Amino acid sequence: MSLKSSYFLLLAFGFSSSLNAQNFVSFPDSNATWVNAYSTLNTSVMPFRYELAQTVKYCLKSEDTLIQNQSYQKIYLCDLNQEVYFGALRHDSDRVYIIPADSLFELKLYDFSLQPGDTIKDAYSLSFGSYLAQHSPVFEPLENSFFSLIVVQVDTLYSSLGAHRLIDFGQSGRWLEGIGNTQGLFWDPFPNISNFSIQLMCMSYGDSSYFNGDLYQFEQGAIAGPCDLSLNLQFDALVETRPFPNPSPGLLQLNNTEPTELILFNSFAEQVWQQPIGERARLDLSFLRAGVYYLHLNGKTYVWLKQ
Repeated sequence: MSLKSSYFLLLAFGFSSSLNAQNFVSFPDSNATWVNAYSTLNTSVMPFRYELAQTVKYCLKSEDTLIQNQSYQKIYLCDLNQEVYFGALRHDSDRVYIIPADSLFELKLYDFSLQPGDTIKDAYSLSFGSYLAQHSPVFEPLENSFFSLIVVQVDTLYSSLGAHRLIDFGQSGRWLEGIGNTQGLFWDPFPNISNFSIQLMCMSYGDSSYFNGDLYQFEQGAIAGPCDLSLNLQFDALVETRPFPNPSPGLLQLNNTEPTELILFNSFAEQVWQQPIGERARLDLSFLRAGVYYLHLNGKTYVWLKQ
């Protein structure tokens, strides 16, 4: 493995191949926040670019509730002006469950006991069209969707909280134990093939953040400050820089504003391509095998799905 590959592993994810004798970080039961981002593709400008349309923030407080003799924690849709009860969460061993608001039926959200080759069963996510805060939440089973979700890899990541299991489906989203789905809390991990983009922008416990969606990066050390609804101009710049379309069979647009060097890593953190590129580079990467790739440029790392 090259020095650059090793650096990428340490910076972006902190992988370990050992899953033995680990005490994994549990899903939070209080004082946690998540911010999901919903961006739409603007086709009225050239080149096309994704623009932030809305953020959706969830707040998990120290509020217990008893439903059918089972203890849950309340989670809210929250912003600066109001809080709306969204559902009740429960963490049991390797699994996370929710009872949505106005329902008495428990749904499984995450299963971190899955192993490579397993297919997701009996798990749910928000349905298409339920991503935005003003829409009533509707959950649908993942196993009945168009794509099958099969576990490609199970690994361990580390933060200052401890060890986190990572469930990798080889798709756009990944499950991080103690964090949620990198493509958004309550959202599915399927590849994005539409003219919008969804992602988890931030996740925090208390006054520290542990996931930075700006960089698609899991934070090994805590960052001061909880998640906020406000996303600064740095996010807008990153949206313009991100590769699109994503996923893509190979043709790729990068809206970088100055010449730079692009380095590609595959899902095993092996460097597969490196080349200087000009501003607003258009690339043909159709020679690469289908899969998940990490594009490193200007000190940032972006996830790209090659079809």
